[in-house]
Amino acid sequence: DSKGKPIAHYHSKASGKYKIPFDDINVVRESSEGKLIFGSRTKGVVIVSGEQSKSITMDQGLTDNGVASIELDASGRIWIATNHGISRYSPEKDEIRNYFEENGISDNEFNHASSFVDKEGTLYFGGVNGINIYNGKAQGARRKKAQLSISKLEYFTGANQRTHLYSNASVPGEIVLPYDQAFVNFEFFLNDYLRPDQHKYFYYIEGFTKDWEVLDENRLRLTALSSGRYEVRIKAVSSTGIPASNELVIPIVIEGVFYKSWWFLTLLVVLTIGTVVYVSRQRIRRLKALDLMRRKIAADLHDDVGSTLTRIAMQSEILEEEVTNEQKRTVKSIATGSREAMANMRNMIWSIDSRNSKVVNLFDKLSEFAGSIFDDADVEYTLEMDDEIQSFHLSPIQKQEVFMVFKEAVNNALKHGDGTAVHINLRSENRKFMLSVKNQASDYGNEKQIAGSGLANMRERAKKMNADLYVDQGEEFELKIVLQSARYKLSFRK
Repeated sequence: DSKGKPIAHYHSKASGKYKIPFDDINVVRESSEGKLIFGSRTKGVVIVSGEQSKSITMDQGLTDNGVASIELDASGRIWIATNHGISRYSPEKDEIRNYFEENGISDNEFNHASSFVDKEGTLYFGGVNGINIYNGKAQGARRKKAQLSISKLEYFTGANQRTHLYSNASVPGEIVLPYDQAFVNFEFFLNDYLRPDQHKYFYYIEGFTKDWEVLDENRLRLTALSSGRYEVRIKAVSSTGIPASNELVIPIVIEGVFYKSWWFLTLLVVLTIGTVVYVSRQRIRRLKALDLMRRKIAADLHDDVGSTLTRIAMQSEILEEEVTNEQKRTVKSIATGSREAMANMRNMIWSIDSRNSKVVNLFDKLSEFAGSIFDDADVEYTLEMDDEIQSFHLSPIQKQEVFMVFKEAVNNALKHGDGTAVHINLRSENRKFMLSVKNQASDYGNEKQIAGSGLANMRERAKKMNADLYVDQGEEFELKIVLQSARYKLSFRK
């Protein structure tokens, strides 16, 4: 009473109307009708009215039995803040409605004795994550359009994580992130608390997504964005299908890396072109030097070695007239050997001279050799070349190997042929160089005999160049050489 004298003692061992189900009382409130409301730390709430009492615990629908504070609104409803949510009890209807974090409160846990009602009837409840305010006069006056607000923003700057909390619809300014830590996390909410779990959220990133994307929750995480400027847009629709009154627009800039900048790419292109030009010029320079060296070797062989061999042959022929009959055979052999060596040397000079790289030069050389062989043997032959093959260019190695194989094929045709005409043909088929030597065979015999007829040497030459050699031994004996001009790769096949 006003004098400080106790009127009554309420506890679990009391009798009559003073008996309540618990002793650990955390909060007491009195309603306008004189009802006493006791809140326990562990056993819920009990409402005492005269001889009657009513217990409200989790069994009756209370959010939690640990009561932090109790307040009454202008309509006589009892608001009970607990350790896990807040409950609103309507004595007239004897019903409870619960609110949790997903229903719009800041956190499910409330602080002890952190509540009050102001003179306007507005209720305040303090929780571990801010203050929750309920305006009883606004009951039934829901907004037609709710407002979308950003509540939390997290991103990294260097090695540190930064977190910003927002309490209204304002959005942060431009967010600049380093390219190696392009992570950002948004959390947002719609201030419409009717079935908030059924709100729908959408996002669109200009320069990244093609259309609006649906979010499964009120959270958006962006990771591994490439360098550039983005504009993140977020919109929402309430559970009743009404769009939010606003749209969140958040600009984000991901700093670029130097190797993707325009100046670096330009420098890279310039360096690449310069390198290609330099390498090409060096290659051309080496090829020219090699060509000059080949020409010099050819000229030196022709002038020095050739003249020496010619002099030896001429002197041997002169000595033939002055020596005895026994010595004539030796001198004649020297003269013949010198002229053969000179002929072989001319063939070698011809093969290494780059000025003889055209097929026309090869054709002239084949014609010269075939004429010297078949004319002496009185054997007819034909040598043909089409116009298309004249565009081919042969390397010195190709010229030399083709000519050596041709020489062996001509010798075999003369040695094993039946004396009829030999047909030599140079043509182009499917962009490939083809050389064919064909004649009527009389005594080539079996494969073993063929191998002993110089064919083994030809196969060895083909093997050195990673090529193949095929022989057609039918009614006519034909050896065909195929040269792939596109890669300057020499191959022999049937």
